[in-house]
Amino acid sequence: MNYKSINFSARTIAIILMVLVVSLTSVSCNSKAASKSRQESQKGGPLLQEGKFKVTYETNPALYPTGGPNEWDSGVIECSDIFYDEGRYYWYYHGEPASLNWVYRIGVATSDSPTGPWERYSGNPVLLETEEDSWEDYYVACADVFKEDGVYYMLYNGVTLDEESDVEGAELCSVGIATADNPLGPWTKYAGNPVAYFEPTVDKGGGYYLGGVVKVDGTYYMYMSQYNELVYDYGYMYMATASSIYGPWTMYPSNDNPEPILKPSSSWDALGFSEADIFYYNGAFHMFYGGTSDEGDRPESVGYAWSNDGFNWNHFGNEPVLPTSGLQNASAFAEVQSRIEYPDIYLYYTLRWKNHDIPGGWPPNANDERGCPWCEHLGVSRITITK
Repeated sequence: MNYKSINFSARTIAIILMVLVVSLTSVSCNSKAASKSRQESQKGGPLLQEGKFKVTYETNPALYPTGGPNEWDSGVIECSDIFYDEGRYYWYYHGEPASLNWVYRIGVATSDSPTGPWERYSGNPVLLETEEDSWEDYYVACADVFKEDGVYYMLYNGVTLDEESDVEGAELCSVGIATADNPLGPWTKYAGNPVAYFEPTVDKGGGYYLGGVVKVDGTYYMYMSQYNELVYDYGYMYMATASSIYGPWTMYPSNDNPEPILKPSSSWDALGFSEADIFYYNGAFHMFYGGTSDEGDRPESVGYAWSNDGFNWNHFGNEPVLPTSGLQNASAFAEVQSRIEYPDIYLYYTLRWKNHDIPGGWPPNANDERGCPWCEHLGVSRITITK
């Protein structure tokens, strides 16, 4: 082999090496781009994975009805919302006096910890029904509280009886707003209330119970269940959107023809849902909800669903993530509210018992106006995401 031939081969090799370096660099850059694309595509989706979370039922009941028959919450108490602000947890609930059924008012209890202990606010109730012949003269309930631009907003259901309905006890259920400078109030009702009323799709004397409101990219999403749609107090999940918290609110896909965004997935939630909160986290909407079945006294466990757009929802598996069977003699976890403090998700709910044989014994000062299994307390549990 002569010198010229050897020199040519060296140049050729050098060119080949340069091409390889450029190709490897390109592959490396493309790999980074592909990796970034995969990461972006993974944003959203479910929080939970099968076998990668654990459940803690905490010490329950967290709160229960006490006091004399005329105390505003001496009959039953039901979960409305959990709200966190400046190191303090605020658990809003609606209650009724033992002496007067179905006259709900809204109160709050506070704690420095997400699991309590909880202290009732001395100024309860913080929101009451108004005078006769108004849209909220029967009761107020289902509060949802959030803070925006330094103002505290409470959305809530106001209810009056529908005197024109052929269904006994039929209700007209609307949504109102109150504002405050402090999560304890005093709360001032908006002069333009109600801000929303949605016509029920079935004539069974019900309406839409407010579960929660979340704001994403300038749009407010309101979620609610239609009570009495499937059985008493239970139905499908619906939603409405608005560009202002004061409305106008538009049901999905339209006010004239609303469609459910979530229906039962299996036998454990076949009879529908109670109202439930949602939260937006890591590019997706998340809902932990109470679903009930037709077994016995309608046991109600907690399921989980998620959505990337707020409209199209996916059930997580075919079983509840928080079954009532995990808590001694629990009958129902209803009206679920949720808060994420990753890797923990705290669930707050109306807790019903089968009988008085509960963990730690029946509290000696707890009232039982309706009688179990319809006695209602407040409970809290925790789901921890594991790696």
